[in-house]
Amino acid sequence: MRIIHFFFFVFFFLNINIDAQTILKNGYFEEYTSAPNDISQINLARHWKAVSVTADLFCEPGFFNVEAYEGDCYAGFGLWSSTAPYITTESFSQLLDTPLKADTDYYIQFHAAYAFWSAGICSSIELFGMLSNPFPLNNEDNYVGSQLDAELLGSTDVITNVEWEKFSFCFRPTENHRHLIFSVSDNSCDQYFYIDAIEIYELEQEKFFEDTLSLCYGDTILLGTEIDNANFQWNDGSTNATLAVTEPGDYWWLVDTVCGLVLSDSTTVLDHRIYLEEGFLGEDTIICQDEPPLIAVNTTQEELNYFWSNGEMEAMITATNEGNYSLTVEKGDCFIIDDIQIDFISCEPCTFYLPNAFSPNFDGINDEFRAYSNCNILTYSLQIFDRWGTLVFESRNIVDGWDGRGRDGKIMTDQVLAYVLQYEAEEFGERIQGIESGDVALIK
Repeated sequence: MRIIHFFFFVFFFLNINIDAQTILKNGYFEEYTSAPNDISQINLARHWKAVSVTADLFCEPGFFNVEAYEGDCYAGFGLWSSTAPYITTESFSQLLDTPLKADTDYYIQFHAAYAFWSAGICSSIELFGMLSNPFPLNNEDNYVGSQLDAELLGSTDVITNVEWEKFSFCFRPTENHRHLIFSVSDNSCDQYFYIDAIEIYELEQEKFFEDTLSLCYGDTILLGTEIDNANFQWNDGSTNATLAVTEPGDYWWLVDTVCGLVLSDSTTVLDHRIYLEEGFLGEDTIICQDEPPLIAVNTTQEELNYFWSNGEMEAMITATNEGNYSLTVEKGDCFIIDDIQIDFISCEPCTFYLPNAFSPNFDGINDEFRAYSNCNILTYSLQIFDRWGTLVFESRNIVDGWDGRGRDGKIMTDQVLAYVLQYEAEEFGERIQGIESGDVALIK
């Protein structure tokens, strides 16, 4: 007999997480059209194009022996005031497969570092959106922000850390931009940045929870998810990112995200717990075959559905055949399984009957001598001897009887013969053995 409980551990994810689908391609700069050197142009990285001057692609160990934040490659770009009479700002872009959606919230995160050999600390990284093709820009006016249809979507603070540092911000474009451009802010001092691991996600109000959830016996439903720089409020007053639910009821949450987007959702947790003890069908059973047992679920709980392996759908069934009976009890999305083995035995004493005479005259009446039994026979041997003790017949199968023929194949004359019956059989579920002997008269 075995029993199986099924418990569910539920976790719901917001689409701002590492498993979400970023709208950028090759944001980690690990894909390239041909093998890069320790310093190459950004155009070598798949899906990226230089907009002004030549942003760079570094692959480890890199020209300046800087390791990538993740993977092997990263990008670099800077601002050069020494190119008087104008300032050179490097930038690079990507053509999106799907344009940004106007008046839609987006979240960007990336890692950047300030190049230790830069001349000053004065600039930041800026993100622009453009409808038209942004490249190439001429040297006299190569700052992306000076283009008529360029929209500044967001920027970092002044970057001062020579170690990789995470930056993130939210933005809401006013146009359906096809191009995203990364640029250095237009300041008057020379500065160079490394950038890696760029991810951009669309934020939208989604249905995070199912309208209803099933609470199973022993279950914990974990609602919510971790979101950076967000404030949470649950209906019970708690402010954690997640809520462990162990009781049925109505639950809701509000999330004030870093982007100012307020997310909300609610769900009803239904009580679908099934209160059955382990082994609720009982122990495996051996029972008399003329007394088929009732198999029943001992419960007063309502609204349960029963699915037996033999197709029946009631709480109680009659085991008309021996074998394994499996039952799945369901309530909502919760279920529990148990099974029981039923074996039948004969509850009548094991007996053998052998007649004391037979007449092998082929009239269809008592033409054979054989044994009859109600036993479950395991082994069987019947031997018949004439008056001189000669073996004239032997059988290993109870259905095989003697027709009175001797060793010569002829019907023997009238006489009294002796028989010996040896057997092993099953009685009341146990193995027994016995020997019976007697006389039988052959009368033609």
